Amino acid sequence: MPDLRHYRHFVTLAEELHFGRAATRLGIAQPALSIQIRKLEDQLGGALFRRTQRSVELTEAGRMLLPQARALLEGAARLEDRARRAMTGEIGHVTIGYSSLALLTGLLGAVVGGIRAAAPDLDIRVLERDPVSLVEALQEGRIQLGLTTTLGVPLPETLGRTLCATWGLEVVLPLAHPLAGRPMLEMADLRAETFIVYRHSVADDGRTVIRKLGGFEPRAIQEVSSPMMVPALVAAGFGVSILPAPMLARARDPGALGVPLAGPEPRMDCSLLAREAAVEPFLARALQGARDGARNWAGP
Repeated sequence: MPDLRHYRHFVTLAEELHFGRAATRLGIAQPALSIQIRKLEDQLGGALFRRTQRSVELTEAGRMLLPQARALLEGAARLEDRARRAMTGEIGHVTIGYSSLALLTGLLGAVVGGIRAAAPDLDIRVLERDPVSLVEALQEGRIQLGLTTTLGVPLPETLGRTLCATWGLEVVLPLAHPLAGRPMLEMADLRAETFIVYRHSVADDGRTVIRKLGGFEPRAIQEVSSPMMVPALVAAGFGVSILPAPMLARARDPGALGVPLAGPEPRMDCSLLAREAAVEPFLARALQGARDGARNWAGP
């Protein structure tokens, strides 16, 4: 295993070609430098310098070794710097899981921008996940941060939650629906309706929010893979649905309209989730940056 001190002494002497000047530059006594150079030569099995009373010159072996020794020292310096930056949280890998609402409202962009402002050299990756799968991925450590709704999603105590935004919910109806003229609707008005639901995953069949808000089991005639498909299917007469106001604004269809939903909990949140036990320095920086980005976000 190479002793970096020996190679640092060798490179300095090779640059100065004078034991006195090299020793002064290194901050050691000249005899100590001579001993270190001799140890390196003994280790390598040959002379690296030709010494006379008047001069010091590199041997051919010394000339061959010099660029490699410099590269070794530079690599060690880079390694030390990278380790230091990792320990202070300047570098690391952060994967953010997000649901479609966070993307469509621009909140994801604000959070990523906040992280980049706090730690420009972090490697940031994003993965779209439904809320249930996102929580599972956080618990298993496959992602470090989550940006999603928590309405109807059970959160384990191991996850911390920062509320970033809330939006009103709207009932999406065909234009000719008997309830379309109401200024506001309650879940009780929808008990007999057929719902179009966005199926999140095997664990969440898309009816969770309706159960949470209405306290009844909804009928579903159509399951969709994206909430952006909902207004078009409503307009086509397949049923009614419930969407956050910003999502409905993005996915409007001329044959459907939204009526505000009233009730004790008629809002959809978007929250930043992270494991409470996550104390890695890079993650602490990322989490603070994400919170700053969400706080400064001027979204819908």
